[in-house]
Amino acid sequence: MIRRKQKTKEVLPKFKLRLAIGPCRSCTTAIANMLAQGDGDVTVFLRPIIGGIWLNGCADYRFFYGEHSQQRKRNTATTFIAVESVCEPSRYDIFPPDDYDELICKTKPLFLFRQPLETWISWKNNDIATMIGQPDGKGMSNFEDFKSAYEYIYELYKQAKTITNDVLCLTKNHLSKNSKCILQILCSKWDIVFDECMVSTHWKYKIDNNPNMVISGAEQELCFDINATYLKQIREKQGFQLCQSTDTCHFQETPEESDYIERVLMPMYNEVDAQSGRDFPLE
Repeated sequence: MIRRKQKTKEVLPKFKLRLAIGPCRSCTTAIANMLAQGDGDVTVFLRPIIGGIWLNGCADYRFFYGEHSQQRKRNTATTFIAVESVCEPSRYDIFPPDDYDELICKTKPLFLFRQPLETWISWKNNDIATMIGQPDGKGMSNFEDFKSAYEYIYELYKQAKTITNDVLCLTKNHLSKNSKCILQILCSKWDIVFDECMVSTHWKYKIDNNPNMVISGAEQELCFDINATYLKQIREKQGFQLCQSTDTCHFQETPEESDYIERVLMPMYNEVDAQSGRDFPLE
């Protein structure tokens, strides 16, 4: 459920704010590190909103208002990009409800999608539920959470489109066709400088020593440990080829899961995949 209220506080006016968001395992982390390969004018915040959930049980919206400690320290940056991956949409809203419409316009959000069965396979193969304090195994490996996250991002995308034309969607499938062209288009639409390192086979910066990236709560041991485990896969990759990789299926989805994905989620995916081609034309 996307909740909206009246505006109550001033949205950060000094800097450009951008947002990339998708269900977990939709190439969000790779996109974050790609965008953080350029110069110091751009700072990428990895999961700054959900970081608050992990640390104190409520979403952290400081990023949107310039109140994050790292925004104050990085006063030479002209653009702050938040990259969020959603796995439990019932626990928080991505945008603070008080300033929903204004922040949709200011952040020019990019919605990331991946073919739903591939996404579900990746959730199962990379179960992090027990890493974030859910020993019962719920979370990443829970199909109800998976489909809720996928549908939440789709609903948020459709609603954002009614507010502004400055909304983009990108599928992993389309990104893999010509990553350089697509990143050039994205940088142009977001008013940031494209750098060849973004799509290099060997990134200039790896994710845990990237001076242009802020990992949510990294200064706090608990949250850093969570991210350190979660980011293991991308840390072991040298460059953009991570986005080209495909998860090997280590489990068999149930007939009920397969039916729901085909009947409900695939029509959503087909729609956004077609729009992805229009938002990022390759010809």
